[in-house]
Amino acid sequence: MKLSALQQSYLNRRSNSFRGSAQLDSAADGSVKSPAAVFWLVLHGVCCLISLVLGFRFSRLVFFFIFSTSATNLYTAPFRGAAEIASHLDVRSTPVTGAADSVPGNMTAVVASSTSRVVVGRHGIRIRPWPHPDPVEVMKAHQILERVQREQRALFGVKNPRTVIAVTPTYARTFQKLHLTGVMHSLMLVPYDLVWIVVEAGGVTNETASIIAKSGLRTIHVGFRQTMPNSWEGRHKLESRMRLHALGIVREQKLDGVVMFADDSNMHSMELFDEIQNVKKLEWSGFVLNSRLVWKDVDDKPEWVKDLDELDGAGEEVESPLSLLKTTSMVEPLGNCGRQVLLWWLRVEARSDSKFPAQ
Repeated sequence: MKLSALQQSYLNRRSNSFRGSAQLDSAADGSVKSPAAVFWLVLHGVCCLISLVLGFRFSRLVFFFIFSTSATNLYTAPFRGAAEIASHLDVRSTPVTGAADSVPGNMTAVVASSTSRVVVGRHGIRIRPWPHPDPVEVMKAHQILERVQREQRALFGVKNPRTVIAVTPTYARTFQKLHLTGVMHSLMLVPYDLVWIVVEAGGVTNETASIIAKSGLRTIHVGFRQTMPNSWEGRHKLESRMRLHALGIVREQKLDGVVMFADDSNMHSMELFDEIQNVKKLEWSGFVLNSRLVWKDVDDKPEWVKDLDELDGAGEEVESPLSLLKTTSMVEPLGNCGRQVLLWWLRVEARSDSKFPAQ
């Protein structure tokens, strides 16, 4: 009787425990499958996707729309207007006649209008009203520089400059325009009176005449009866005779000044033309001499200079300017006693059988 009662109580407790665990499992399943939990889970996933797609781009747009007004005023302080800058400047200069007419008509309207700004991201870009300099002020600056250079040349330059007589032997070839253009522009920059004697081998050609006509200098273009040989040695001998022919022109026309031999294959420094003004007799740097030394009927002609008539017959023996002298003691080395390089020889030539024209 007692055994059956114990068994009955044990069975009751076991059934109760199974019933409680079943209730817990059913409650757990209900909590997982509740609509609220599923809704919040889906909402969280949607928000993650939105933040993943938009990300930093969406945040930049929001920041731009909220703070765009204040961002445009971040960089206005360093820029000052034209009126404010002009108020601190006091320019005293003579007005340039006719310069105001060269100012574009829309300049006043553009300056008077308010400056605009373009915002790209978080940085502002300033659109200036007139990006180019004022042409009136530029002309005033050029006039001031020209006046200063003229005063410096009058104080520290040559007091009584003489005419420069440049002698250039040349001939029509492939690179003639290359060489003559360089010499021509160097001579155009000389601040003294200049006479350019161009001696052309083989006679005067239209190609050479068209090149030297663009210089605007006083030129004497003469031809030489012989043609230029192909060998370097033959060229040097013929160029010496062409220089003597140019000196004969200086003697016939009695050109007064400083004679310099400016070959078309040379490159000259502008300091050379200032140095040759110091020549009194003869200088050995590109060979410069006083033009009076080759005149024929001169009372005070020195005895240490040979006559051109004596050298004309022996032109092939004239390989150095020292051949014009009876003694070399009269040579004046200029350019800081020969230590300055003021002339270069550009040995740029084409083949002798080149078919390319001179220009």
